[in-house]
Amino acid sequence: MALTPDDIQLAIEHMNADHADAVLAYAQGLAGLAWAESATLTAIDTERIELLAIAPQRQQVATIPFSTPVSNLASLQQASVELAKHARQALS
Repeated sequence: MALTPDDIQLAIEHMNADHADAVLAYAQGLAGLAWAESATLTAIDTERIELLAIAPQRQQVATIPFSTPVSNLASLQQASVELAKHARQALS
């Protein structure tokens, strides 16, 4: 089944509520925003995620592409895990 707007909204809410550490790693490790103290996932489509990196008196939007397009929830989960792995490797 293809990703629906409801699927995307639920995925964004889930990532922000349960995986804030991964979203921050995306910002710091993949978007190069080492100054970020927190990050919020703001959008997902089949090819990328968008997040808002936040620090005192500074905010920046970043877009991070998936290595391959996602087409359903299972592929979105796999792509999110892959991004987190790469982000954490970049930070270590």
